[in-house]
Amino acid sequence: MSNITATLYACGHCKESGTCSNAKDGLSCSACVAEHSLKGPHHFGLPCGICGGMGRAEPKTERINKRMAPVLAYVVVVLLLMGIAVAAIFDRHFSEILAFAGTVIGAITGHYFSKQQS
Repeated sequence: MSNITATLYACGHCKESGTCSNAKDGLSCSACVAEHSLKGPHHFGLPCGICGGMGRAEPKTERINKRMAPVLAYVVVVLLLMGIAVAAIFDRHFSEILAFAGTVIGAITGHYFSKQQS
């Protein structure tokens, strides 16, 4: 739909190596051990849990900001469709609810599917 580009920064946890060695004697730290759901205290050479072993990481807030609008649009459309279904069965003001919900759903759909592909 849209071109979302990731802004990757150097991972300070693994110092861009992709392998965690932050614990004592070059072992992997407890955060990376927990990220990989491993048991036991001594693990060596695990992929960094912060960047996923790439050596470069995208900040979590940036990831959330890029994905929030499409997720919110999806949730709104689903809730409106469910509201239309409930109103069709139980509400005597169905025509007004349908007019409102149809307009909002059309605006959201038009926004996401009318963008020019580059």
